[in-house]
Amino acid sequence: MDERVLRALVHRACQLKEEDLERLLKGLPAPVRRLVEEHWCLRALRGQFEPEGDWRVWLMMAGRGFGKTRTGAEWLWSRVRARGGAGAGCFGSRWWGRTWTMSRR
Repeated sequence: MDERVLRALVHRACQLKEEDLERLLKGLPAPVRRLVEEHWCLRALRGQFEPEGDWRVWLMMAGRGFGKTRTGAEWLWSRVRARGGAGAGCFGSRWWGRTWTMSRR
């Protein structure tokens, strides 16, 4: 399947109500259904989406198990994909933790 078609399908699927999404997924071939089901936007919680607007800092204060690390990784990966892959340039991202050791993990 063409990647542009798949990307458009996933984008549309992320906007559907749950019952409509189930109907859509049932009609897809198994490999395509798996790709759509595994896409981050279908698994993310409401507070795990990139903020809208022009921002320089995205502060996510949440407890253990919320998915802060996964959210950051998925966001960074989406930026790399949008720029054409890993060789598309550097990003100025910063990761912090309570201590230097935690930040380095």
